[in-house]
Amino acid sequence: MAMGRTEESVAEITRARELDPLSPSINFSLGWRLFMARQYDQAIVQLRHTIDIDPDFALAHLALGQAYEQKGLSEQAIAELRKATTLSNNMPLMASGLARALGLAGKKTEALGLLNRMKSQSKSQYVSPFYTALIYTGLGEKEKAMESLEQAYKDRSNGLVFLKMDPELDSLRSDARFENLLRRIGLPQ
Repeated sequence: MAMGRTEESVAEITRARELDPLSPSINFSLGWRLFMARQYDQAIVQLRHTIDIDPDFALAHLALGQAYEQKGLSEQAIAELRKATTLSNNMPLMASGLARALGLAGKKTEALGLLNRMKSQSKSQYVSPFYTALIYTGLGEKEKAMESLEQAYKDRSNGLVFLKMDPELDSLRSDARFENLLRRIGLPQ
């Protein structure tokens, strides 16, 4: 998936699901890959199925919220992202997804509150700048998003692995600095 070979990635995880159809992690992984492949309707169906298997699977709620967000269903997105954040005890990954969706929905005060809480957290534990970049894209602050991605690059943040494919970064793709970052990471363009 990271290299943009979406069909192969979906095919491989579909095969894994055939071998272990009740595995929450495999079912989530299929839904997440469908999300990354921009097959949002299929991702939603798959992620709902995953949540039927394990209602407390925070990552499945996160990806479902992200899929809803990409379809412009902000109320459903925020509801799922709130569940993910609560289930994960406010993990930065989940909180960044919620803050991004809130920003996109025009709820900037709440989004900024989450961003500030993450910045406070970063004083006592590592919080990837990749997560703040996602929040800034939701707030429409492309310059700050690019600055955060540059810091994530310096930190060698694992979130950058999917930089080429992540739909949440689409608003930055036309920026020459984004293309340069892809090149420096070694991802095909």
